[in-house]
Amino acid sequence: KKLLTTLLFLLTLLITSECIAQSPPIILVPTIRGSNLVTRKLGNDSSLSNSLAVTLPKNAVAGDLAILFSSGTWDPVLLAGWSNLFHYNDLVVASRGQSEVLTEADVQAGQIIETFSNGGFEQKVGIVLIIGPNLTTIREADSAEGTGIGPFTINVSTSSAPTTTDGAIYFATSAYLPTYSNPSITTPASGLKYLHQENGTTIAMQAMPGGVYSPTANFTCCAAGTFAAVIVKD
Repeated sequence: KKLLTTLLFLLTLLITSECIAQSPPIILVPTIRGSNLVTRKLGNDSSLSNSLAVTLPKNAVAGDLAILFSSGTWDPVLLAGWSNLFHYNDLVVASRGQSEVLTEADVQAGQIIETFSNGGFEQKVGIVLIIGPNLTTIREADSAEGTGIGPFTINVSTSSAPTTTDGAIYFATSAYLPTYSNPSITTPASGLKYLHQENGTTIAMQAMPGGVYSPTANFTCCAAGTFAAVIVKD
């Protein structure tokens, strides 16, 4: 009887091991811890502040991957210790994307202060935090500028490298002329989620289907805009 019980146990263990071995892998998509967006509508007065602070999400921790988006009439500065993702600077709208692994000092400060090359006019600063550990990195950043009077679109395309475990963070922003209108985003796949839309700026996220991907930002007004897709891999 003991021998039979032992044989049944070994058979059960073998079947269980085989099922585990054949189970599909768990698909992990980089998870957003939190995000924030702050905007300032200013007139043409260079004496006004040339910096704008965006508050970190309350649950931010050191080791999170931070993606900072900035745009305005004047050029956003690359912050010390941050890595540049994209940068445009022309007569109508300037924009920049940059990233950093949050430090304990960042968390204690509770905010990131972006500096612009001059004061006055408009300023927009957004931040998205991706949950660490530090193995979470940026695969690529794809961006483009566009212009138009009235409705126009900006399209970007990724490389073939993104996989189904990657996530995209989208940033679309327009210049003020004459009123603010938040860009919308059109993508070939489902699952798009808007995080923030304010004063001509949109931040959104989406899980990647893998392979080459071509999302589009739709602008209903203004003279120029920027659209970027930052692909994060886990």
